[in-house]
Amino acid sequence: LGLIELIKHERAKIYVTALLIALGVGQQFYNANIFRRDWMAQQEIYWQIAWRIPDLQPGTLLLTHELPLEYETDFSATAVLNWIYAPDFTPPDLPFALMYTRTRLGGPKLPDLKPGTATIFPYRTVTFRGDTSASITIYAPTSGCLRVLDPVYANDLVYERYTRFLTGSIPLSDLSRIITTGKDMPVMPEDLCGKEPPHTCCYYYEKAELARQACDWDLVARLGDEAI
Repeated sequence: LGLIELIKHERAKIYVTALLIALGVGQQFYNANIFRRDWMAQQEIYWQIAWRIPDLQPGTLLLTHELPLEYETDFSATAVLNWIYAPDFTPPDLPFALMYTRTRLGGPKLPDLKPGTATIFPYRTVTFRGDTSASITIYAPTSGCLRVLDPVYANDLVYERYTRFLTGSIPLSDLSRIITTGKDMPVMPEDLCGKEPPHTCCYYYEKAELARQACDWDLVARLGDEAI
């Protein structure tokens, strides 16, 4: 404002003021859209996890190199993961955790990716205690459907062109940690994850992958027909 007051021409002063206001409003609008898209991306990821993983054995660690989110870390995802799969858990033991191998590998929380390595994930007033042999590797691409990786069908040879932070954890991925019987999907906290999205491509992909894991090939075929 002080610099604007140095401008002698009244009309030029109005133009400069209008331009600065427009730039300020535009920046706020741009920032709001970044957060809006990030919030939508979070919800899509959590719903795809719920479609693919109806339930989890307590003590399961989810590993990935990172999620395609702008502002949230594995700490943030760990909170939502527990709200989805263990909404009534009793402290101080946290039933589930999600770790980014890109940032945690080699540190005290995830020393290495060898089978049986203890993983301790302090989370404010609670703590997750598990080991790498009780883990599942997931991959969420920037564009596409979330994938649960495993040493047979989606192994490190299939994903050899990807970062070692992702491929290094695939041999540990134990799909038996996923409970495929009992319920179709967890009860989602809609205040966090929103209402269930329309059943489009990724829904059928996740459900077909789940049916494939359970060797229910008839269901895989029915889902394919329905998707078509």
